[in-house]
Amino acid sequence: MTEIPAENYLIDCQQPHAEVLEVTTRTVWQSVEPISHEAFAQLALPEGIVPVGTGSGVMDAHYFRQSPGTAAPGPVQDRFIDGRRFIHCANPPAGGPEMPIPDGPVRLMVDKHHTIIFEAGSVLTIIRTETGAELIQVISASPGGGLLQETATQAADFALPPGWQLRLEPVTTRTVIDLPNPTEAWFFANGSSFQGPVTLFS
Repeated sequence: MTEIPAENYLIDCQQPHAEVLEVTTRTVWQSVEPISHEAFAQLALPEGIVPVGTGSGVMDAHYFRQSPGTAAPGPVQDRFIDGRRFIHCANPPAGGPEMPIPDGPVRLMVDKHHTIIFEAGSVLTIIRTETGAELIQVISASPGGGLLQETATQAADFALPPGWQLRLEPVTTRTVIDLPNPTEAWFFANGSSFQGPVTLFS
């Protein structure tokens, strides 16, 4: 396995991190270090770059194996915005978010090469859809306003579509999960996101 450069890891991933979109290239850039909602709101963004939102991970660590569009795993592309380092982590779908389930979560098919890590003793939250596909929680609920949230909601504002089931899976060893490319990412009203599909427990 190719050794992942240290600069591909994000720091303190369970704290809020920001994402911004470069409009002309349709590329998403994520802050490497945590940033508060207040600091993100005051960030001086260059012309052509717009805010996406903030989100906090549920994993113990994560990294991006490569930036989208690169030929092989290696150092991610980065840039500095208002003194903060951002990495090119993802490309959104050309058609934007989808809502295939009325009043349900929003779906994005994301071009990214994302690996998430859970240490021994962690409890993973898994959703099984009506088709049998399994998704793992990647982003925690964001009652203060998070990614793809039009308004701030309560953390408890979470309803599964018909036929979907949620369960908890404890792990007794360090668990490393390579999300597929593209990643099917579902965003709920409370800001939480479940992504995959994963086959860890199948």
